[in-house]
Amino acid sequence: MGINRPSLYLHFGNKEALYLKAFERFSRMSAQLLESCLSAPSARAGVERLLREGVMMSTDPHGPGVCFITQAPLKSGEVSAEALGELARRRATVALTLRARFDKAVMVGELPPSTNTESLANYYAVLMQGLALQAQHGGEQAALLDVLAVAMAAWPARS
Repeated sequence: MGINRPSLYLHFGNKEALYLKAFERFSRMSAQLLESCLSAPSARAGVERLLREGVMMSTDPHGPGVCFITQAPLKSGEVSAEALGELARRRATVALTLRARFDKAVMVGELPPSTNTESLANYYAVLMQGLALQAQHGGEQAALLDVLAVAMAAWPARS
């Protein structure tokens, strides 16, 4: 392709700008998937679809990859504090979006009133990261889908 480091940096400015541009694109795709899945008729169906889509994408050799989910390639010495803050904010969006959906599910009676929606959101956000990490390190799709089934069995029962 004739692309080398100097030509990339000439176009993007530096490693941080290139990384942030790629992360922005990945974040847009992820936000669309999150919104689409969580618009399901129930929070449970939305989360199950989100996890399933995540497994399918992360185990697809032609998929978008998972490095933005599992690690931050830039270290604090290589990137500005502002950029690190932006990356952290965007990563936190998943748990915040899940929590908002779970809060709504509590209000309509889909989840019990005693549900700790923050902990439930963090649980499924961490699970998404773990599934992606397992896929990145060779986890097989069938095994990851089995983990998904166990996680969905842990869904809070209605009271």
